[in-house]
Amino acid sequence: MSEAQADRILSIANQETVNRLFRVCYKQITGQRPVGKFQDSDHQAVLDCHRRLVEVLKIVAPAIVPLREE
Repeated sequence: MSEAQADRILSIANQETVNRLFRVCYKQITGQRPVGKFQDSDHQAVLDCHRRLVEVLKIVAPAIVPLREE
């Protein structure tokens, strides 16, 4: 699965679920919960979170797509 396909699945996915995944990834990376707007110092953590979400979607997307098409 390409990154573009993973991004497409991300846009289809339930936004609340994505937000929760992002918060979990962010906390694992920084040791803190995201609060309010992200600061410039959070930029690398945000990129790391996005990369991890794409990795997760590459694993779970094959199971999600058939369900969405039924």
